[in-house]
Amino acid sequence: MTVQTSKNPQVDIAEDNAFFPSEYSLSQYTSPVSDLDGVDYPKPYRGKHKILVIAADERYLPTDNGKLFSTGNHPIETLLPLYHLHAAGFEFEVATISGLMTKFEYWAMPHKDEKVMPFFEQH
Repeated sequence: MTVQTSKNPQVDIAEDNAFFPSEYSLSQYTSPVSDLDGVDYPKPYRGKHKILVIAADERYLPTDNGKLFSTGNHPIETLLPLYHLHAAGFEFEVATISGLMTKFEYWAMPHKDEKVMPFFEQH
């Protein structure tokens, strides 16, 4: 017998009328590890200039039906490019428009990734 995961959004108990992606979506479109590869830069950048990264500081996105969707910076879409840039010799400064801290979509975090998670914790 196959166990089916729910396709209904999950309630986010931290905020009224807010939701996370469904168990089904998380099982299909997220992974505990990334596909990080090709991080070999034999001639890394050695300059003094940094890259400015503009990140989102909002955790909830209002939807057309008035509900809030838990959002932020997707960890794979944000951290893998930064990992590559760092490996290529670049440093970076992360900022948000408001000056508040960056928000990540923790429901998509590759928690078991042995390269990405230490990088995330360090930066």
